[in-house]
Amino acid sequence: MDPTTVYTPEYLAADRSGQLMRVAIVFAILEIMFVGLYFYSKLKNKTAHGLDTFLMLPAFLCVFSNPINAFRKSLTYLQVPY
Repeated sequence: MDPTTVYTPEYLAADRSGQLMRVAIVFAILEIMFVGLYFYSKLKNKTAHGLDTFLMLPAFLCVFSNPINAFRKSLTYLQVPY
């Protein structure tokens, strides 16, 4: 999509990017919470570090980039004309 496109009022009224952004924020918070709890339980229980422990951080970074990209794209593509 071209970021310089001027959208019609009907298109802007049907926009649901706000709802999508709220869902992305909730999922990002849940991600941080569950990954933090995972590492907390590993430290608290003093369990062995397996492959899952070493892959958790790269997987978290890959998945966490999705809400960030959604937020960045919503700011780029939906420019309301003044």
